[in-house]
Amino acid sequence: MKEKYLKEVNVLNDVLFKALMCHERNRTLVVDILHALTDIAKESLYHATYIGGEEILKSNLKEKKQATDLTIRINDKNRIIVEMNQFKYVKNLYEKNTTYAFSLSVKTTPKNVQEYPRIILINIDNFNRFNTKNAIIRFKLRDEEGHIETEIYESIHLILVNAKKNTYNGDKDIQKFAQFLRKGVKIETLEKECKGEKKYMEAIETIKELATNEEFVTYYDLEEKHKWELENAKMGAYEEATKKNSLKIAKNMIKDKEPIEKIIKYTHLSEKEIKKLEKELKIKSLK
Repeated sequence: MKEKYLKEVNVLNDVLFKALMCHERNRTLVVDILHALTDIAKESLYHATYIGGEEILKSNLKEKKQATDLTIRINDKNRIIVEMNQFKYVKNLYEKNTTYAFSLSVKTTPKNVQEYPRIILINIDNFNRFNTKNAIIRFKLRDEEGHIETEIYESIHLILVNAKKNTYNGDKDIQKFAQFLRKGVKIETLEKECKGEKKYMEAIETIKELATNEEFVTYYDLEEKHKWELENAKMGAYEEATKKNSLKIAKNMIKDKEPIEKIIKYTHLSEKEIKKLEKELKIKSLK
């Protein structure tokens, strides 16, 4: 057991998030949040079945195994899918989540007739891809004229960065939950912030228990490593694209005989890099 897991955690980590949301000890906390987001009766939510990492059916044998972060089966006619979206750069993120939701929404009856239960997809977004000031955004399937096409599907986005703000004047349960979900936070800090709030102190107790579970720590660690690799790969690709664009601009400015000081200002390239480009362009023009 590594000591750091007793001191600092990433509550946005998929493995930890699923464990927290599924643990019976935290049912009151989860029910309050789901009720605030969906208006579904708390009694129904208390008696629902909570499944972490429910596998979806593959359309073909070559497909990779896929699973939701959390599925709440209220009854045969109502389900909630919760997805923790820690990073915005995951390719086709929302399309993937919607596919997961619909894959779990189809039920085949004994008569082999497909029925479609009502399903709500909750995306917890640790970013603001919609560039909105709202903390909560709701979408329903609509036709070309903007009319709601069906009531069986709804997607909800909880924008954490907006819900965390002190200026957010919405549901206090939503705000507290958003502030609780963050990475690189010391457990003792969470305890100080949540002192006297029973449901959050229970969530912290769950985290402390998980932090001493060797199997959990292994999966948590693998998830952190995977996310770190994704983040750095994306950052590397971004830096490469930025550098390529800067070089292209610099070449055009050199051709226009702009002063080197101006090229440095607009491209952030070094004097050495610009002189190298000048030399390359000169050699190319002589060929």
